[in-house]
Amino acid sequence: MFARLSIFWRLALGYLAILALVIGVHLYVLNQFRALTELGAELATHHFPAVETAKRLITSLYSQLKSDKQFLVLRDTTLLKEFLQEAENFRKTLLALEEQEPIGEPLDYLKKTKALHEDFHTLFLSVGVEQVDRSPATVANYEGRRDALIDGMTESINAYISSQEASVGAILRDSHLRSVEIQEITQQLLLMALVLGLGLAGIASYSILRPLRRVKAQIRRIGQGQFGGKIPLDVPQELRDLVGTVNWMGEKLQQLDEMKSEFLANISHELRTPLTSIREGSQLLLDGIPGTMNEDQRETLT
Repeated sequence: MFARLSIFWRLALGYLAILALVIGVHLYVLNQFRALTELGAELATHHFPAVETAKRLITSLYSQLKSDKQFLVLRDTTLLKEFLQEAENFRKTLLALEEQEPIGEPLDYLKKTKALHEDFHTLFLSVGVEQVDRSPATVANYEGRRDALIDGMTESINAYISSQEASVGAILRDSHLRSVEIQEITQQLLLMALVLGLGLAGIASYSILRPLRRVKAQIRRIGQGQFGGKIPLDVPQELRDLVGTVNWMGEKLQQLDEMKSEFLANISHELRTPLTSIREGSQLLLDGIPGTMNEDQRETLT
């Protein structure tokens, strides 16, 4: 099948194979870059904002603690309103984090923080605001419970931040590995494309030059008088006329050579008897059988 392909299609198929490999390399690189872009977008839209938001939660938490302490001393309604407003903002921010966080350990930290904050809010309203007993023992008990809740929330939020930073580190490592892999595989594929290109070029050249060498060898044999043999026609389409012409020329020359041999054989057969008679008659004359000959006659006969 390949032997009957034209030179154009042989070259075209070779170029198409190289082009397909190059396109495959580009598609692979684009796919990997798309994955890297998605990882970068995940960092920019989720992990980095989540870390910043969690840090704001800690700041808000300590603002609530500050308002709590000031209210216990001053009993000012403005401080109470500030606490409640800060607590509401804390809950909204925490809820926004929960909604964007998938199921997993980071979400558990947020849920734990939410539960502890609800306990802290309830403790502040029931004891810090409404309880009349302000004895040192009662206040100390309240502050101990409050500080424990604050520490628990701080620990949970810090754990959440650590988990996000760990995810960031994992994504960065994955991005680096992907970049190295892209570079290595791209180099390998380009090398394969080069080798394939050279191989296809060699095959195409061989498939074109081989019939030409056969034609050259056949013409050389014809020049040496060897008219037999034919060149196989399993050659590219563009060379079939040339091969057919050389084979036809060889056949015609073979026929002419046979005709020449036959002609010479016939001539030799037809002339053999008269020549023999002439040679014998000349010999008789030279022997002087008919009579004596002078020197001029002898020279003519010889």
